[in-house]
Amino acid sequence: MGKIIHGFRQSTPDSDGYPDSAQILNSDTGNMLVYAEAHFRTNPNRINPHTGQSWQDSYAQIAPTGPQGIPWACVETPKHGKCIALNGEGPVATIAPDPNNGGKMFALAVLIHCGYSDTWPGSAACQTVEPADWAAFISHFTLGETGIYILTDETGGDPEATTIQNA
Repeated sequence: MGKIIHGFRQSTPDSDGYPDSAQILNSDTGNMLVYAEAHFRTNPNRINPHTGQSWQDSYAQIAPTGPQGIPWACVETPKHGKCIALNGEGPVATIAPDPNNGGKMFALAVLIHCGYSDTWPGSAACQTVEPADWAAFISHFTLGETGIYILTDETGGDPEATTIQNA
């Protein structure tokens, strides 16, 4: 199975910065911890910088995955360079309708990428790593590598993933 990236949501989209955390586990060696406690963000931007709208009017929030997770692949993109594409850049379940995707209950092209600054993640629905932690985080992956991403919501939200609807 390869590596498991486990994101822990500890905040709401209204929080600034990178208040969440992530770990990398190697499932080939009994889920041995490879990297711990990256400063992470599992929520979209708090405010859309282009329109001034709040997050729920502009962006989707990824749904918790449950223990089964969703597949990821390490890819190279023109905008973010080497990063992690969730579900092959296919649909990723969201908690509410995604305004960027016609109000469907999933987001597309969701990545794990480097945030734009120490305070602003630059994310519509992507999961982001604080710039100071990015090099150490992404160094654990090679292009073409695959694995599973698990998102656990520790805020008291629904622990199970929302089913992808309206596909």
